[in-house]
Amino acid sequence: GVHLGARRNKVWPVENFAEMVDRLHELLESEIFIFYGRAERPRVELFRRSVHVPVRIVEPESVRKLAAMLECLDMYIGCDTGPMHLAVALGVPTVAIFIEDDFRRYGPQGPKHRIIFRKDKNVQPEDVLAGVKNLIESSIIDCESAVRSANKGRDGRNVPCEQSEAVKMRSG
Repeated sequence: GVHLGARRNKVWPVENFAEMVDRLHELLESEIFIFYGRAERPRVELFRRSVHVPVRIVEPESVRKLAAMLECLDMYIGCDTGPMHLAVALGVPTVAIFIEDDFRRYGPQGPKHRIIFRKDKNVQPEDVLAGVKNLIESSIIDCESAVRSANKGRDGRNVPCEQSEAVKMRSG
């Protein structure tokens, strides 16, 4: 999900959001939700004219409804806003765009989040996409290693798959 809003000194250009969403759609091949509040309605109209891929544009009626929608996301992308902090609090992996250099104080912390900032305040769509790719790659699990580890017996030797604890837990 993407949130288009921010206060005037923290806002990212609508054209950048549109380009980033176009490219994100190519990368992920999944549905992208666009969130906004009442104050962002003019930005949404410009965004609609600028984006070239299908998106679902939603204006949540309350903070409670926004929170419910954010909880369903695989990833949140947006500027330093209340919705960004809400997504982080809900545990949604977040790519936070910071225009101002207050990211050290207000930026999301932890391995499930990425902060995008440039000293020249000129964050580009490719910067945000690099953060998205990095977040996706860092959450990929090496399934073969996980299965090999799960298939080790108590003595450290490999156990046939049908006898492993992991398979027993799944099938029992």
